[in-house]
Amino acid sequence: MAEISPDDAAPITGGCQCGAVRYLVKAAPIKTCICHCRECRQQAASAFGISVLVHGGDIELMQGTVKTWSRPTDGGAVLPCHFCPDCDTRLFHGTPGERDVVSVKGGSFDVVPDLAGWIISGQSASCPV
Repeated sequence: MAEISPDDAAPITGGCQCGAVRYLVKAAPIKTCICHCRECRQQAASAFGISVLVHGGDIELMQGTVKTWSRPTDGGAVLPCHFCPDCDTRLFHGTPGERDVVSVKGGSFDVVPDLAGWIISGQSASCPV
């Protein structure tokens, strides 16, 4: 199976489970994180979440629209969470098209993120993304 690594050439494509939303990441990822914090476990409905950090300006929505739900962060900010309005697949956190870093959900890529250089956050730590 193909894997994404920070050295890979862009573009990287992905989308939701039902196919209604498709996106393009126009540059290589900054880094990949595997996190076991409560928020990441809940949003992934798993023992951990995989977040691939990219620059928000490098994400382009190619098909469909996303629905947004916002939640408070441990640091007191508000984090926009974007997902498919049809199948509810979580796609990214942050604001695509802006300068800030966006956390793309690793399971939404068409190829698997490279986990060779991952950063892990334990259950008692707060999520780095």
